[in-house]
Amino acid sequence: MRENCTSGIAPGAPGNRRSYGGERLPFRFDAVVILPDHLHAIWTLPTGDDDFSERWRLVKYRFFYRSPPTDVTRRSLAAKPEKGLWQRRFWEHCIRDDADFARHLDYLHYNPVRHGLAGRAAD
Repeated sequence: MRENCTSGIAPGAPGNRRSYGGERLPFRFDAVVILPDHLHAIWTLPTGDDDFSERWRLVKYRFFYRSPPTDVTRRSLAAKPEKGLWQRRFWEHCIRDDADFARHLDYLHYNPVRHGLAGRAAD
């Protein structure tokens, strides 16, 4: 069984997996898709570790400080150091098996098509 979990706020090929979080909060991005107003990700966390919140905080922090300034369109974000991309909430789902992983990966690949940002998933 895979130890992958999707954390839904995020496609990448398995050969492009990157590890993040250092020794304190290790995790691996197995897939990620960043859209104009949200993202989806599939992560692998160490067995027995389910601290998604702190990892999302780390991802948001790194993204914010490495991204160019953007216009904040939502008042709720204007007073906070947040990009308009981020939702404050997220959901997680532990991947049950290879078929479940494939379904979630397909969802990530198709998401830009569903939102009218690409003509087909291969784009």
